Amino acid sequence: MDRRTFLTSSAALGVTASPSAASTIDPLVDMFARWERAKRRWYSLAPEHDDLEGPEMVEVWAEKEAMYDQMLITRANSLKGLRCQLVLLWEDDGPLFMAGSDGSTTERKDPAFILMARILAGLESMAAFPSWQNINPKMLSPSQF
Repeated sequence: MDRRTFLTSSAALGVTASPSAASTIDPLVDMFARWERAKRRWYSLAPEHDDLEGPEMVEVWAEKEAMYDQMLITRANSLKGLRCQLVLLWEDDGPLFMAGSDGSTTERKDPAFILMARILAGLESMAAFPSWQNINPKMLSPSQF
């Protein structure tokens, strides 16, 4: 092996060629998918159930909360994982008022919400992710900031 070949080889660059290293996926992506499915399921069931404490509602909520808790303690190792955490933050701690309400006018001026929306838009643009659409479509979405 000549010097040029060696210097550009994966061994010299410290790159491993193992399949497991190449296929590592940010665990946040799966956690987020499970959290999103559970939250969407809960919203789809809520109008049908007068009893929000019924077994199916409680089970779906528990799954959503378990994934939320896991995402809080997991560090992102990709842009996609970082986006997942930012969307989680937006959905659970973002604007509380429905679009068009008096409260939403105030929230549109909130620097924290503006900054979250700008960071999310930047991530989506840089990594070619689709724009996030709120789980509850009546709430302010990042694109409204």
